[in-house]
Amino acid sequence: EFTDLVVVQTQLGFEKQWYQRRVRGSLGFDGSAVQRTPDAYSSSKPCWNKTLHCKHSNIRNSNELKVKLCYSKNKKVCEVNAATVPLGNLTNMTFQTRYYALPIKGQSNQAKLKLELYYRDHAVLQSSYYHALIGELQKGDFRAVKLLRDMHWTPESRETFASVLLTVYDKTKVHLIKELISDEISRHPDNDSNSIFRDNTLTTALLVALLNSPTNAAHFEGVFSSIVEDVQARVKARQECSLDEEQLRALTQEDKARVLATLISSISQMPDDIRSVVSHLLRGLAVRWPEHPTIQSAVILTLMFVRFYLLRFVHPRERDRCTMLPETVQALLSIARSIKRKDITGYLEEFLRQRTSSASSPETANNDPTTQDVSTVEAADGAHIFNLISDVVQSTPDINLKDSDETFSNLREILDHLTLIEQKVD
Repeated sequence: EFTDLVVVQTQLGFEKQWYQRRVRGSLGFDGSAVQRTPDAYSSSKPCWNKTLHCKHSNIRNSNELKVKLCYSKNKKVCEVNAATVPLGNLTNMTFQTRYYALPIKGQSNQAKLKLELYYRDHAVLQSSYYHALIGELQKGDFRAVKLLRDMHWTPESRETFASVLLTVYDKTKVHLIKELISDEISRHPDNDSNSIFRDNTLTTALLVALLNSPTNAAHFEGVFSSIVEDVQARVKARQECSLDEEQLRALTQEDKARVLATLISSISQMPDDIRSVVSHLLRGLAVRWPEHPTIQSAVILTLMFVRFYLLRFVHPRERDRCTMLPETVQALLSIARSIKRKDITGYLEEFLRQRTSSASSPETANNDPTTQDVSTVEAADGAHIFNLISDVVQSTPDINLKDSDETFSNLREILDHLTLIEQKVD
């Protein structure tokens, strides 16, 4: 069985300053965002309905559900106000429980949030119903996944889909990412090598999701913690000094060199799945564009640094930020801004050196099976991936795929069949 936690939220009473804002809601457990609503322009009653599909363990192992109201300004997400609901209150929840006019803090004292939450247990839709869907996604070197990649995903739904794929294909996730990397490299125009992996694709979303996955968190948390501690110590040491602009620039260069040295030294301890995927990526680029030796550093800068390392420097985790001086936050921001492609040459060379030194031992990832036993897939995971694909199929009338494609036709039939079953259960 799995549970739907349904959240209906209504924001009321915006002041005039918010009339032209594109306001949205973000929902998550214990501070981690799970889903977000579409943007809403209405100043009086922007209203959204949003469903979170989650396992019983998600609710049982979390302390609170957090709802944030946000808007974008200069490409940055700004929080207007937020509310939390202790999940302990939901333990003995009946079919429907409502929290009316829940007050939230913010710039508008009139603003209130209305939440409606309820459980809906699906005792009928067991994981076996989703085996055909997942089996279709695995056929022909993930042919169906590649077809879905070309659909009109929003950035948020693409990232969510990537995260769910990693959960569903836990045993074959490395093989899946390698297949998509190879396919994207082979499909890319020969004369446009500089733009490879620059766009937000399902492949880049999967790689970032792998870097952020819980199984790799321990390694990277240790790396980032050591960097923050070192930068903080250097910031404290120079607080009492009077420095001119030239001296500050020199210190920023020193900070950058120390950060890069830490990242280079961490390569030897990098998790095997990431090492395998990045090695496959670099090898594919070298084979496709042998006359462009700088393409490897350009792609590593884009995928590993801009989308991951530097993003953590610019937006440190809340627990790190609580212990950081404002000057430390600014120093990390300056480091992130100063790192260019030429700066990561040492990182790339060390990665290639370690890959060469371990070439005598067979790569475990090359022996990954192309399929896995889908009987272990939980109903919540199968339902989540089904709902994500169904939403995109239904909201994309001009799908750039041929219905005559056998794989996509089979996928459509499975989705239609599961939709009928869901309707009967409801």
